[in-house]
Amino acid sequence: MRSLLLGAAFGTAVASFAYEIAWIRMLSLVLGSATHSFELMLSAFILGLGLGALWVSQRIDRWPDPLRALGLIQCAMGALAVATLPLYLGSFRLIGTLIGVFAKTSEGYAGFTVARYGICLAIMLPATFCAGTTLPLITRILYRNGANEAAIGDVYATNTAGSIVGVQLAGLVLLPVIGLKMLVVAGGAIDVAIGLVLLYVAVPRDEAWRTQWLATFLAASIVIFLAASSLRFDRSLLSSGVYRFGGLPARGDFVTTFYKDGRTATVTVRLSREGSLILSSNGKPDASVDSAWLAPNSARAKRRSLLDDVSTQVLLPLLAIAHAPGARTAAVIGQGSGMTSHFLLGSPTLRQLATIEIEPEMINASKAFRIVNHRVFTDARSHFAIDDARSYFAGAGHRFDVIVSEPSNPWVSGVAGLFTTEFYARIKTYLAPGGVFAQWMHLYEMNDDLVLTMLAALQENFPAYIVYLTDDSDIVIIATTAASVPDPDWRVTEWPMMAEDLGNVSGLTPSSLAALELADANALSPLVATVRANSDFAPVLDLRAEKARYLTGEATGFEQLNGSAFDIVDALSGHPMSLATDTAVLAAVPRLHIRAWSARLRLFPKDTTPADSAYVAIAKRRRVFDGAIFGNVAPPDWRRWVSLVFAVDRDVHGGSPGSVDKALYARINDFLSRANPPLSVRQSVDFLNAADAWDFATVQRLGDELIRKTGSREVWLPHDYLRDATVVAHLKNADPRGAKAAFDALLPLVSRDTVTQLRTSLLRAHIARARLSRDGPRHIQ
Repeated sequence: MRSLLLGAAFGTAVASFAYEIAWIRMLSLVLGSATHSFELMLSAFILGLGLGALWVSQRIDRWPDPLRALGLIQCAMGALAVATLPLYLGSFRLIGTLIGVFAKTSEGYAGFTVARYGICLAIMLPATFCAGTTLPLITRILYRNGANEAAIGDVYATNTAGSIVGVQLAGLVLLPVIGLKMLVVAGGAIDVAIGLVLLYVAVPRDEAWRTQWLATFLAASIVIFLAASSLRFDRSLLSSGVYRFGGLPARGDFVTTFYKDGRTATVTVRLSREGSLILSSNGKPDASVDSAWLAPNSARAKRRSLLDDVSTQVLLPLLAIAHAPGARTAAVIGQGSGMTSHFLLGSPTLRQLATIEIEPEMINASKAFRIVNHRVFTDARSHFAIDDARSYFAGAGHRFDVIVSEPSNPWVSGVAGLFTTEFYARIKTYLAPGGVFAQWMHLYEMNDDLVLTMLAALQENFPAYIVYLTDDSDIVIIATTAASVPDPDWRVTEWPMMAEDLGNVSGLTPSSLAALELADANALSPLVATVRANSDFAPVLDLRAEKARYLTGEATGFEQLNGSAFDIVDALSGHPMSLATDTAVLAAVPRLHIRAWSARLRLFPKDTTPADSAYVAIAKRRRVFDGAIFGNVAPPDWRRWVSLVFAVDRDVHGGSPGSVDKALYARINDFLSRANPPLSVRQSVDFLNAADAWDFATVQRLGDELIRKTGSREVWLPHDYLRDATVVAHLKNADPRGAKAAFDALLPLVSRDTVTQLRTSLLRAHIARARLSRDGPRHIQ
């Protein structure tokens, strides 16, 4: 009897952990794989165990035959676990409904979290409740049979051993081989088998109904397991990412070309109706390539801009290698579509590239993208490392000239650990002297505060860095162990393999690539230094990113940081940009669109390129402007005239900080000399001209004069623009007190939207640092 019961304790632990691993992976496809989702799952599992133990503890002494009860409970546990499979499939539609019911607010997120917990309980509680009764029953039976207190240790030791075996067997062996559904069925079969054996022993042989009763139990179990095994797990449903998109794809929207339950994630590749390939991990798209890129090079006749995921997958490696054109060794964290490693291997100087991927099935799935990643599979310089990034680098035995980190989103459990100060401290030691580190980060489903925590972690270890936009909602940070980030060599696009791959990309010029720069450490460090860094010990990203995802926010302050009327980051860093000449757009980056419109406007009205809706409005405004300054007559409303000049000035000079179109201002000044404008008009125009040219002495003088007039309603320039330019002028002229006075005077008048908030915080941080540097801490109040 003792051996039988210890065997039951061992076997039920194996089954329970098969359930737990299967449920967690299954629910990750419904609820997402964030840390908070795992917390809900684990809580539901443990709650079931606790409630089961509490329930049986109040009844166990009243049961005449606890061994028979244990056998019945084991059978019930297996049957209930398998019976949850239809309920699980129904949870996909339920979660989609719940996402629509709860508002995208903090209160809605709290309600949605409670609802998700209800789903976890519905699936996990019945079987785990039964599991919670087993060990108390086994211990009680042993006591009744004369065992002493040592029996408790034996039972729990055996159960612990079963748990260890269950984790290894289920997670590393069974799951990749038989899949999620059959793993639950296998766990249920183990529990039912244990229950039938216990009942066979418990029921006396002389009872006439014994054989019939056991046969009925066995037949019922077979029927349940056959029904469960025949249940169809629709792969399009499982890979839908309903927890993120809030809906299920319609029939025919996607064709699943690859599906595998790997050791760490369920990996899928789907072909969309439009011909795009999408690679997903636990239902979350990690990479996609549109149909145009999937065509052979010879078939890509039309030049086109970089769009969506392809934009980052191309520009990330391009930016990294441009800052280290002589790199001989490189490592990439995360395979994804494989395009990053593929483009790095376009370097003729590279001798070795390691692609580090923790999930082997991700590599197998990426073979579907061979048309755009073939070098990572065929080039002798390339090899894969199936490992965690931290452990790989610790055992690599050498340093790298380039390391590119392109993991999944930081709200995915475990991934946020690749955005911490501790990780960056380690990465720094694995870089060769002067080596380059490239970090991808998304701005969608995020907010500015969370992005700052990641930058703070990076800045603690890499004081020199540059932030680039690779599309409208993705950034790449290029950092280095050197004193400053090396200047990029954009001639890397002319390397033979690179040129072949990029031959059909429009707008691929040095000026467009340089315009991808968003900000550098000189501009950002005063603000970033005030933020608590994301850390293994203060995992802000891990804890808050899932909520940011649910709220579907955007880090709009970063997205528009250099898209404001006055570009404070380039002015503070002292990085002027020449007037735009590229009319083609490289990528969906706001500044590149602005520069393309500006280049076309400077050709106006001779430009014959087909116009988009935004440029139509710009061209119309230019026609009105040209008419307004044609004659000698003063306009009927000077305020409206100044507003028109401001808008045209931004149309011409947007995306070109520190540069001025002298011909434009020659025409404006010629008109003003004939029209005898009020003083405020002349001051406004001169302020605009000086701000464009970064004539900070003039900007400071005129800005202070205009600020003093704000109460008299004689200031006709936007307050945000006046504030930004005047404060920066004082800072560039080493006058932090004047900067603070201008900042404080206009603070009540500037915008309060999320785009402006980051600029406001950045200016405040620069003022504080400048005052600290000049006056010392004792004089700062």
